[in-house]
Parts: sequence; structure tokens; C-alpha cells
Amino acid sequence: MRLTVVIIGIISVALVLVIQFLGHAVIQLSTTLSSVTGGPLLSLFLMGLLMPWINSKSAISGCIVAFVTMTWICIKCQIALATGELVYPEKPFSTEGCTYDFEPKMTPANATIIDTSSKTFAQYIYQMSFFFYAAVGCFISVVVAHLASCAFGRNDPATMNRQLFPPFVRKFIKSKEYQSVFNKEDEDETLVMVYDMQIKSDLKQSLKDDVVL
Repeated sequence: MRLTVVIIGIISVALVLVIQFLGHAVIQLSTTLSSVTGGPLLSLFLMGLLMPWINSKSAISGCIVAFVTMTWICIKCQIALATGELVYPEKPFSTEGCTYDFEPKMTPANATIIDTSSKTFAQYIYQMSFFFYAAVGCFISVVVAHLASCAFGRNDPATMNRQLFPPFVRKFIKSKEYQSVFNKEDEDETLVMVYDMQIKSDLKQSLKDDVVL
């Protein structure tokens, strides 16, 4: 345990020397890395809280697909930025020589219009703001989990314990007789254990009575 703390501390100190060269990309990098896992985890929490009909296999399938998809989007976005396929031109900071008129004007006929239709579908995905990564990952996970429930089946919330659901969800669930998690064999084993304990207690008491006599 101590060795793990030392290793993580050394890595954290070493990364400080790397982060100073990233500039404004630190927030983007940290948000991107946290969103890769944050979106699927958020969907897992929401499905467990608000969607009791989704079973564990469907929920895990949705989280895995969302994690892989968001990892692919983040990695391809960084590759596109590194290779120059995706470029974000910096805005000018100075207003010197600015002739902008705040009154709306009609676009002249000879004005240059940038054609954005030449972009591919992947480029539109890469241009998505990194602040939306968590929401997109959560949405993908929930959708895939519902689709996976067609293959893995669904839970019946009516047979579950209503105390496990939030109050505002209970009114949408038709109540049925709650089935105990213990089956007949477990009940028989419990009765046998109780019976054995009772016999042992009676034997101890009889031995004490014999000793007194």
C-alpha cells in the first residue's frame, strides 16, 4: 500500500512538468478523461434508480458500449487535432483596425461563403464540445441497455420490493405479492439450524441440572 502511494506521488509530480506545456488544453484533457468513464457511470446510476426493468446484463452491456464509443471519439479527436485534420483557429485578441459595424448588413453578392458541406460525419462528431462527452456517453449507454434488454430480457418491477424504489417511481409500478429472496430449500435449512440450536440449548440446560443434583 505504501509503495502504491509513493508511485502515484512520483507520477503526479512528474506530470506537473508535462502539464505546463499543455497551456489551455489542461481543462479539456481532464474533462475528456473524466467524461469517458463519467458518462457510463451516470447512466448506470440512473438506470438503477429510475429504470428497474433493466437487468444487470443489459446495464453492463450499455456501459461497455458507451465506454468504448467515447474512448474512440476522444482518441480520434486528439489524433485529428495532432494531424491537422481538425483545426481551431485562434481568435484575435486586439481590436486594432477593427471596422466592424454593429448595424446588420446584407451580404454582398461577391462575398466569400465557406462551404461546410464538405465535412465528413466523423469531423462533425470530433467538433463536438468536450463538455458534452459525459451526456453523450450516458445517452448511448441508456439506449444500448434498452436495446440489449430485448436479448437479455427484462425485470418485472411488480415482483420486486417497493421499498427499493424512490417514492416518485413507486406510483408508476403496479404492486403484486412480493416474492421473498429465500427459496424453499433455504427456509428448510434455516429451520434445521434453529432446531439444532434448540436441541443444543436443551442439552446444556439438562447437563447443568445434573451437575446441580
